[in-house]
Amino acid sequence: MNILGAIYYRFLSNFIECARLYKLDLQLFTPPFTANVPKNFTFTIIGIESLGKLRTHYQDNEHRIKVAQERLNSGYYVCFGYIDTATGKIAYTRWICKHEFYSEVLGKRLTFVDNEVLTLDSWTSPEYRNMGLHKNMNLEMLLWLKQHTKVESVFMVIKCFNPHLTKVVRAFGYKPIKTVIRFRNKKDTEC
Repeated sequence: MNILGAIYYRFLSNFIECARLYKLDLQLFTPPFTANVPKNFTFTIIGIESLGKLRTHYQDNEHRIKVAQERLNSGYYVCFGYIDTATGKIAYTRWICKHEFYSEVLGKRLTFVDNEVLTLDSWTSPEYRNMGLHKNMNLEMLLWLKQHTKVESVFMVIKCFNPHLTKVVRAFGYKPIKTVIRFRNKKDTEC
């Protein structure tokens, strides 16, 4: 973490929240590296039929399971995943939203048209962490969207002062388009 990040999390985060909205022009996207996923993982789209496996993946966290079920039933979300072919377990999940989403960190509702999506939360089961699944999923997800959909713009929200979160995002070509500073208990300021 850089000095500014350390100052923010140590002191300023008690008073303000800061987040940035990024946008990627998918038509201009060229992979900065090739996927290097271990052989025993398969990239897939996870559907409602995998709710039992999601329960295990989310370690019986009722909130996460409820959110996953609501998202899958709505038709407005897509869940990408890596399956461990040796065990059949879901090792990693990554969500995108195709319609509208309330961003807590931006403090506003984001609405998307047919050719836009928002990249959301991801989760790696503890036993599969530090295997490069997150970095590779970001690449495979973007390539899949580019090859199989009419999506032109991919958005992502990232909290400010986290350089480790933006390194790969910027390498992929995401550009910051809006920064929102939310003073706790005061009006938001957009930049």
